[in-house]
Amino acid sequence: MNETSLVVAAQAGDRRALDHLVAAYLPLVYTIVRRALSDRADVDDVVQETMLRALRELRALRAPESFRPWLATIATRQISTHIHRRQADARRTVPLDEVTDLPDADPESRALTNVELSGHRRQAVHASQWLDPDDQRLLSLWWLETAGQLTRTELAAALGTSLAHAGVRVQRMRNQLELSRSLVAALEAHPRCVGLTAAVEDWDGVPSPLWRKRITRHVRSCPLCIRATVAVPAAALVGGAELTTARWSAPAASGRPVTAATASARAPARLGPASLESINAAGMVITTADDLGVLERVDANADEPARGRATFEVVRGLADPSCVSFRSRDGRYLRHSSWRLRLSQDEGTELFRGHATFGVGVGSVQGSVSLESFNCRGAFLRHRDRKLWVEPSDGSPGFRADASFRLRAALAR
Repeated sequence: MNETSLVVAAQAGDRRALDHLVAAYLPLVYTIVRRALSDRADVDDVVQETMLRALRELRALRAPESFRPWLATIATRQISTHIHRRQADARRTVPLDEVTDLPDADPESRALTNVELSGHRRQAVHASQWLDPDDQRLLSLWWLETAGQLTRTELAAALGTSLAHAGVRVQRMRNQLELSRSLVAALEAHPRCVGLTAAVEDWDGVPSPLWRKRITRHVRSCPLCIRATVAVPAAALVGGAELTTARWSAPAASGRPVTAATASARAPARLGPASLESINAAGMVITTADDLGVLERVDANADEPARGRATFEVVRGLADPSCVSFRSRDGRYLRHSSWRLRLSQDEGTELFRGHATFGVGVGSVQGSVSLESFNCRGAFLRHRDRKLWVEPSDGSPGFRADASFRLRAALAR
């Protein structure tokens, strides 16, 4: 029985269909709420409120085929109600950073928090708490869209807006999330900027629009905080010349500093059409599937569309001409967003230019290069499970190999 038939049967009073409907869509509701809220007890309460309300209002649903976005709309409204209640109580709430220090927190809660807030997930959660309530709800829907659990049409329906307006709202939210990540990175820097420490002396630790504005103003004007949040190029790539000079001294994925001496030892890398081959997955090159960066086996015998997707124009970096950007044949650029590599139209923003710019460094083997994000210092393009990500280097040989590529002759002309 398909989704629509299941909804119709449940509306008619079929108890078994209702049970199947709840079992099928409870994970979706839980994911939406979990992405928007960090407190485990709050999540359970909001999920329960959402499902009870959906069951009460199911008979009034006039378009059974729209059950999924209808349910998502109810979930986002319940989240909104809960957030407004929580904000009224904000000063009595323990900041997220302190949750693992609570002496009476149960071991399971502490373990769950430590696991879920590790690495990028922890920073993303911290950053999301600086978003406005509307953006927090949108973020939970957008994460489901990027995971393939919601379509853009369903997301727009859940927001009660048009596709075009939904796209605008998503882009604005993503820009705010990236700004919030920069804010979090500056606050978490070790050692923290003395000026920032003085600026937040009276802050109670609870994210708010006022403090977001104050902290962001400081971060944008402070060279030390900027260095904590923005990547530095790894080498120069000027004109068609080989990489024989370096303007950066930041370590590349190989862990070695990029200098004129080490740069001259690597294989020539030139502006112009090229394909990028993984050094530890022979024959696998960077290409895209549904606009997401992946590794696939593409060679001269592949059909023209496949070779075209695996060919990029290496151009001067959009954010820094000493770096590089990769332009596809249709004019879009490879950029990272939510740590995934993807093809996107140039949005004309500083954020986009940084995400589409990579510093070129020494790879793990002679003749290979590493590609460091301009906006995320220490984060490199690497493959994992044949998907392409931008992630901070852990310094291991495995990571260095995953983050090293050869610039080879273009597969398509």
